[in-house]
Amino acid sequence: MKIKKDRTISAENNLTDQSHSSDNLREQEYARALEQSEFRYNQFIQSLPAAVYTCDAQGHITLYNDAAVALWGKEPEIGKDLWCGSWKIYNPDGSELPLDSCPMAIALKEKRPVYGREIIVERPDGVRVNVLPHPKPLFDISGTLVGAVNMLIDISDFKRAGAAIKESEERFHSMADHAPVVVWMTDEAGNNNYMNRKWNEITGKSFADAQDKGWLDSVHPDDHDTALHDWNRCFEARQPLNISFRLKKEDDGYILASVSGNPRYNAQQRFMGYIGILEDVTSQQQKRVAMEEVLQDTIEELRLKNIELKKSEERFHRMISEVQDYAIILLSKEGIIENWNKGAEKIKGYTAEEAIGKSFKMFYTTEDQQRKLPEQLIQRAYNEGKATHEGWRVRKDGSKFWGSILITALHNDAGDVIGFSKVTRDLTDKKLADDALKASAMQLEDKNRELEAMNQELASFAYVSSHDLQEPLRKIQTFASRIIESEKNLSPKGQDYFARMQNAAHRMQTLIEDLLAYSRTNTSESKFEQTNLNEILEEVKNDLKESIDEKHAVITSQPLPTLEVVRFQFAQLLTNVLSNAIKFSKPHTAPEISITYNTVQGHKINNTHAVADTTYHHIAIRDNGIGFEPEHKHKIFEVFQRLHGRTEYGGTGIGLAICKKIMDNHKGMIVAESEPEQGATFHLYLPMR
Repeated sequence: MKIKKDRTISAENNLTDQSHSSDNLREQEYARALEQSEFRYNQFIQSLPAAVYTCDAQGHITLYNDAAVALWGKEPEIGKDLWCGSWKIYNPDGSELPLDSCPMAIALKEKRPVYGREIIVERPDGVRVNVLPHPKPLFDISGTLVGAVNMLIDISDFKRAGAAIKESEERFHSMADHAPVVVWMTDEAGNNNYMNRKWNEITGKSFADAQDKGWLDSVHPDDHDTALHDWNRCFEARQPLNISFRLKKEDDGYILASVSGNPRYNAQQRFMGYIGILEDVTSQQQKRVAMEEVLQDTIEELRLKNIELKKSEERFHRMISEVQDYAIILLSKEGIIENWNKGAEKIKGYTAEEAIGKSFKMFYTTEDQQRKLPEQLIQRAYNEGKATHEGWRVRKDGSKFWGSILITALHNDAGDVIGFSKVTRDLTDKKLADDALKASAMQLEDKNRELEAMNQELASFAYVSSHDLQEPLRKIQTFASRIIESEKNLSPKGQDYFARMQNAAHRMQTLIEDLLAYSRTNTSESKFEQTNLNEILEEVKNDLKESIDEKHAVITSQPLPTLEVVRFQFAQLLTNVLSNAIKFSKPHTAPEISITYNTVQGHKINNTHAVADTTYHHIAIRDNGIGFEPEHKHKIFEVFQRLHGRTEYGGTGIGLAICKKIMDNHKGMIVAESEPEQGATFHLYLPMR
């Protein structure tokens, strides 16, 4: 009993195990089938030439093919990227479209397909592609949204083709509207479906009036039936159309119209209708008559001009032959003389009979002929179109003259050289004068060198003399001072004499020093160097400190530039101008001196030495002193010129002459402006280097 029971239980267990085994087997087979189905699905998606991808219900990308990657220009991240794998999306008008508003997002959000909405996809490299998406939501058997699939169709080529077609049509219409004739087209049934603007200009009617066969209403009644018959005959036979009729114009008149056209076919050789033109033959005939009249007038004008040309040629040849100051001859390609004028006979001494037929080489010296100069000049004119030369030439009597010649190549209509013209001018007098001038120039140069040496010797003499003269003057001053101090019993008159002697010696010493300074401005030892004028100004103010403090003078200055000058000369110039401004101040009035700087163009300077297109540094030194009469503005720069007595103001009258010499050395100018009791202004102009 137990055994049976055990056997029964064992049998039941065996049946259960077999059932479980069968279920597992079916699950495995189902899994394999599902895996194969997914593999085939994925393989199918990958094999599609269009971009395809899928999203889950939340919009996360779950699957995409290679075409989608190629379209997007990047691979999206599965389960992370939303709605679309594009870098950026734009509307057709160019405005940016957010990814959560793209067609795929709308299809998932609204659970409906989205068709016909064009977008522009931008890749990471900036390339944009016109795309037509086809997103469609996916539902399970219970109707629950599980995701969506989208196919992106690249329509860039279609867009470009459409744009090209539109552009082509626009070009055709633009060209046709500017055509001088009526351009027309029909459909395959023979009905007029296009006419350009010229139709309206001729008839005054719109295209709507001429559409289909409305154009026949503008045909003259007597020509209507014939025009329609010829039209239908050619149309039915698909033959080229050539008909004429009278066409009513806008002003109620008629023109003679010539209509021509040809059948047109598409790429598949399907008949599409006719295309042709309508011309105003009446206008052409009028133009032809007018052209014939113009032609006749032109022929008559040319005939008269030809007569004038012949007269002009005769006058020209006479003029050439009569010219006596120039030898004008014609040469063959080989240099043989073919023509001879009176000037040639006068200059060279040969008559026309003696010269024509001979080589032009006979005018050249033996030396020039030996070195092939005539042949070289002819060859140069042949290669370059012309040749010029100056040199000694030989007359018939053997005498020589200095000739300036011009040989010009003559060409035919084909551009081939057919000969040469040769013009010779006798410049012997000019040559002799130039030689004499050169000799004089050489002599002048020698004289200049001698003068320069003398100037140097004179400058050296003045320099040495000034130093030697100062020694006895110092002794005179020293001994006079000692006598005045030691001789207690010296009468007042004697003291006055010795004081006058000291003053005279002091003036003499000052004069010698000024003459020495003036001579130094003439030496050639001047060294130009980059110099900060502000530094020089400070040095000069320190040198004049005693005079400045004594007169309570105030000197103000704008920043001055750094220029290439002779340092010690420019310091001397500023010293002389500033010391004059302090010296010639008004009684009981502190001198006020201002120094300003700017740049100015030469044409704005009131001085004959200024160069108009040169820019100058301009330094102006103004004071509030006693000034001077304007007529003396040039005189004050002359040596030993004084406007005031020695008892009123000291000085030798050389200071401003030194200033002018220094400005001359710097290729500049010094200009003075003043009015009595209104102060003075000294303008320094230095050209920019």
